[in-house]
Amino acid sequence: MELTVKVKTPQETITFSCEVHHTISREERLIDHPFYEKYSPTHAVPEGDHHELELNTPVWDHPHAKRIHSYRNPSTGRNFVCVTTSLPTIAAATGLFQVWCLGTAYTMMSGEDFGPLFNENDPAQFRDEMKKRGIEIATE
Repeated sequence: MELTVKVKTPQETITFSCEVHHTISREERLIDHPFYEKYSPTHAVPEGDHHELELNTPVWDHPHAKRIHSYRNPSTGRNFVCVTTSLPTIAAATGLFQVWCLGTAYTMMSGEDFGPLFNENDPAQFRDEMKKRGIEIATE
C-alpha cells in the first residue's frame, strides 16, 4: 500500500511518498534486526503485526539529509522512515508517516533536527508546533 502526504511550508509544498509493508513475524522485517536492537527503546525487533515505511521520496539526497530521520538498510540499500516503536496497524503507520512528513519538511526548511520538538506521546502538540512555524498537511 502506498501513502502520499503533501506538506505545505512557507516556501513550497513538498510531496512525500512511502510504501507500507505489513509483516507478521520478526523474520519478515525489512529493516535489519541490528537497527532495532540498537535504537529501539526495548532493544528488540518489534513482535507481531508491524508496518515498515519504505521511502519513495529521495530525502537522502537533500542537503540536510544527515538530520532527516531515515534509515538505509545496509544489506539491501532500501530506505525507510526511521521508527523504532511498533506500528501494529495501518492507522498507526499513517499517523506516524504524517508526523514524520511534517518534521522532515521542517528539517528540510530549517536544517534543524525535528526530534527535540517531537513528543511521541503527544503528536497533536507536535502538529500544533509545526503549524506555528507555517508547516502543515496540505488539504486539497
